[in-house]
Amino acid sequence: MGQRRTAARRASIEARATETVSTSLDSVEVLVARARRLWTRGDVRHALMLLREACSEDEWRARTWTIYAARLVEAGQRVEAAQAFTRARWLRKRAGDGARVAVIERLARAAA
Repeated sequence: MGQRRTAARRASIEARATETVSTSLDSVEVLVARARRLWTRGDVRHALMLLREACSEDEWRARTWTIYAARLVEAGQRVEAAQAFTRARWLRKRAGDGARVAVIERLARAAA
């Protein structure tokens, strides 16, 4: 019984290790996570800089543009936020993701 439990625990630990390795390899998501931490600590300027870098690193990822736009709205930079929302909306439309296009449009209207 003890060997089974040990083997199950070892398999569980290995599964979690491979999950974290596969998700941590994406540099864009690392930048987004770092920006989120900085934002919660109050370092708005640095968080926005990291989000902009994440958008530049993968210009075809609508999620990053949407997060960046939402943070710009919270920081009071509405003109740049409108541009980021436009980019995110275009990327979602191009991907054929109508539901998320509607959400982005609603966020952009609320920000205006």
